[in-house]
Amino acid sequence: MATFITLVNNVLTELNEPTLATSADLSSASTTVGIQTSVKENINKSIRDIATSEVEWSYLYVSGTQALTAGIQEYTVSTAASTIDWDSFVLTPTELLTNGTFTSNISNWTESNSGTGDATYSSGALSLAAGTGTSAVYQAVSLTRGRQYMVSFAMKNASTSGTAISPSLAVSVGTSALATDVSTGTYTSAGGSNDEGDLSYHSFTFEASATAHYLTIKNETASSTVLVDNVSVKENFHPQQLKYLNEDEWRDRIVGTDKHQNPDHYAEPQYVYKTVASTSALTFGVSPVPDKGSYTVEFDYYGSPTDLSASSDTPSIPSRYHDLIVKRAVYYTLLTRSDPQLAQVYLQEYSFGLQRMRTDLTNRKNYMFAV
Repeated sequence: MATFITLVNNVLTELNEPTLATSADLSSASTTVGIQTSVKENINKSIRDIATSEVEWSYLYVSGTQALTAGIQEYTVSTAASTIDWDSFVLTPTELLTNGTFTSNISNWTESNSGTGDATYSSGALSLAAGTGTSAVYQAVSLTRGRQYMVSFAMKNASTSGTAISPSLAVSVGTSALATDVSTGTYTSAGGSNDEGDLSYHSFTFEASATAHYLTIKNETASSTVLVDNVSVKENFHPQQLKYLNEDEWRDRIVGTDKHQNPDHYAEPQYVYKTVASTSALTFGVSPVPDKGSYTVEFDYYGSPTDLSASSDTPSIPSRYHDLIVKRAVYYTLLTRSDPQLAQVYLQEYSFGLQRMRTDLTNRKNYMFAV
């Protein structure tokens, strides 16, 4: 992966100019003079040229999410977004737990152990070691009375091979800490007493009977240790793709209902449409206006490259195409030197290379679908 200083020096070499020391600080304006400064600027200009030569470069792909708010119809995407894939919007239930994936710790969970039981973090998972007693954790979650929710989680026996213990987890939902008055069940891992393979997944649904609930996960099998991961609580509805409407279609078909702001017309969104609400960022709207705050939309967008500044900065363009940055920057520098003939040689090499990059990173297969 070529760094900023490497790219600058590669261009200077092509121009038969003295190169900079590899320890040079390109973020300082005083480091470069004359043609060196021009080359530094042309490197970033070339990176931007490559980025804007295609709408959907794979190296600029970003997966975005936006939690929806009841009664709020329009939303702003990250300012780094340059293009949105309007056919990628999927409406999903919002995750209601915090730190259910235990990426680096077990924060946001409250421990409740007995005997020598202990709840700890272990390699991206929650470890519940019962010891001579039990080990449990719980977390409060805010729900809406009368709605259906799904709890899902993964578990695995952490006992070493040959240990004839088949631990089980008691997973419950209650209206107070450690309570089981809403739902409770006992679950075992698929591998039984020596499950050293993949995690086994379990789920159950329940109806919220209040606004404040508690999810409890408890290992009651003495001398056993269970690893728990991917714990989730979401409203129980199926994700669905949102149909795209351009703003004209939205205005022609349903703007009157949406803009009426009548809560009786709020509902589960079915459409996504493009708006022009901001001049500095991309925006979108959903229709109907969301009737609750338990929706999240997932979508794809393509970002913009960040200018290189520090000597060690690297471009987001895949390394096998870094030669295109150099050729484009040489082309720009030769134009400032009033050498258009040689500049055209580098432009042609850049154009051929860009076509190769376009073939590698943007070509898609065409499929026939039955309708």
